[in-house]
Amino acid sequence: MTAAVADPPRRERRADRSRDAAVAPNVPSSVLGTAELALVATSVALVYGFGRVFVDHSFFWRLAAFTVVSHGLAIGVRRLGRGIVVSSLASLAGLAITTGIVLYSSTTRMLLPTFATRDAARVDLDEAWQLFREIRTPVAVHPGFVLGACVAMWLVAFLADWAAFRIWSPFE
Repeated sequence: MTAAVADPPRRERRADRSRDAAVAPNVPSSVLGTAELALVATSVALVYGFGRVFVDHSFFWRLAAFTVVSHGLAIGVRRLGRGIVVSSLASLAGLAITTGIVLYSSTTRMLLPTFATRDAARVDLDEAWQLFREIRTPVAVHPGFVLGACVAMWLVAFLADWAAFRIWSPFE
């Protein structure tokens, strides 16, 4: 007669599953680091491609900063073993802080965004939306267009990290 082994409680199984999803099984850290660096480089190359959208490349460093910070935050939270919910919340907070520092530094207080930051971003996005209806690419490097591109690249970087290193999808 064999002894039955009890299943671990449901909470333990869920915690193990989220931890396993955050850290690659049987992947050396040097390989993981190289893959992460390659993903960041691919995203920065995508940022360079925005040169076809704007009339000049004055947007590049701001958009690249958003991309690199988003990847860095996703990598850091994932390597700490936190799940996708914590990573999403950290990413949202990071987006707000990065927006304040990089695009609206005069509206921040102690490097944190304020209501003035939100209001300035809203005005820029409203202006960009009005311009969007009237113009064709390449467009002037308008703050609202840059903000829209920065938010889009932040989301792309977050989702790319999630697809590549949390669900281990080889194609995304």
